[in-house]
Amino acid sequence: LTKNLWLHRGGEKVAHRQALVHGINDVHPPRVSPYTRLMSFPRVNGLRGIEFGAPGKSRAYLTALVLNGNKRATAGLLSEYEDEGEDIEHIGEELAMLDSNDTHVGTLRVTRAEVMRFGDVPDEFALAEAEGDLNAEDFRNSHLDYWGRMGQEVDDDTMVVTVYFDLVSRGPGA
Repeated sequence: LTKNLWLHRGGEKVAHRQALVHGINDVHPPRVSPYTRLMSFPRVNGLRGIEFGAPGKSRAYLTALVLNGNKRATAGLLSEYEDEGEDIEHIGEELAMLDSNDTHVGTLRVTRAEVMRFGDVPDEFALAEAEGDLNAEDFRNSHLDYWGRMGQEVDDDTMVVTVYFDLVSRGPGA
């Protein structure tokens, strides 16, 4: 999302695991937290931008999951929103999904956004995120690992933002 995190928000870690499964080998965890760049929420045609995964094959893979209808949710750490001074997405908000070239490839509409304890993320969310986690326990394990590698201390009481969305349209670059 430049919400890449979870929105890869978590996606980077999961993207890395899935990329390896799909034979994509240029995906590497960043040396510094992706949140520095990813949480900058660029504006595109008046819409807040959102990017999934790291630029390159990871982003292409996760963006394709959205464009083909599989990925319908993303998650992030509430502290990242606070650090960047960004508002949490709201129902009805439209987001410009960007590819690795910052091309607007799709417009997403937020259908649900919730702040909850990391330990309370439900199975429903893990399935909607569609990044390979089959239930909430898988989601928590994979995201705990990812955020840990990014230098973020996360436990069951850490507050996360879960965002559900629909693909409204494909952008001019799709």
